[in-house]
Amino acid sequence: MILLSFAYLFLIDPILTLIIFACVPVLVVVTLHFRRAMSRAFDDRRKSNATINAAVESSVTGIRVTKAYTNSAREVEKFREGDRQFVDASRRAYRAMAQFHSSTAFVTDIFNVFILIAGGLFLYDGRISFGDYSTFIVSVNLFINPVNTLIGFMEQFQNGVSGFKRFVEIMDEAPETDAPDAKELTNVQGVIEFQNVTYAYDPSKEVLHNINLRLEKGRKLALVGPSGGGKTTLCHLLPNFYKIQEGDGSILIDGQDIRSLTMESVRRNIGIVQQDVFLFVGTIRENILY
Repeated sequence: MILLSFAYLFLIDPILTLIIFACVPVLVVVTLHFRRAMSRAFDDRRKSNATINAAVESSVTGIRVTKAYTNSAREVEKFREGDRQFVDASRRAYRAMAQFHSSTAFVTDIFNVFILIAGGLFLYDGRISFGDYSTFIVSVNLFINPVNTLIGFMEQFQNGVSGFKRFVEIMDEAPETDAPDAKELTNVQGVIEFQNVTYAYDPSKEVLHNINLRLEKGRKLALVGPSGGGKTTLCHLLPNFYKIQEGDGSILIDGQDIRSLTMESVRRNIGIVQQDVFLFVGTIRENILY
């Protein structure tokens, strides 16, 4: 539509057509300038929306605990805090949209004024007939409207991209995979050894540092310490729930590094009683069998 309308207007009057076409680079510059602001604003709004959803899910899931400890006011305040963040993010998003639309509309309106002035001068000077001038003014929207459609699409595109980025963060997360040459753990005796194991959820703060521990077959071990000391982390490293990086030590079962074993065979030989009881949807019998 843009190409055909440009050719049509060019046949009527090349100079007037070039004047109106000059608005396209200006619109492109304005669009690129505000695109980044819209992208950041839309990203913030998606994240704040996710915060609200997480707060609501947590509150509903733990509603019995909330009632038991008469802590509903705190849950409401948590929701309101997330709501305030969402309102602020939405305000920034709508401001960016307003700046984008008002700027692009201003540019197109200014160039329409230029066309009216230039066309009036050409008509006065006799360069163009009244019929051609009228036709050009009526037909100029054939060129402007598709351009405005593309500009409006940019806002929709940025809004969609911000949501797609959140989606891709999850979909691009690498699934659990065994080592290429991983083998089955068989004939388990139960000798467990931690050799210089170091682990950190955050690279700047280690939870475990240079842990050395050996459990012989049939031995019982109690890990005692304050909350956050790394007891659960230590237990979750054994079934490979968390991966130990190269150079951060190793965990052995019967002398075999768990990284060289298939995760299914390791976990099949480990019994776990979790801190939090989780019941699947189903019968009591199905949960016990699970």
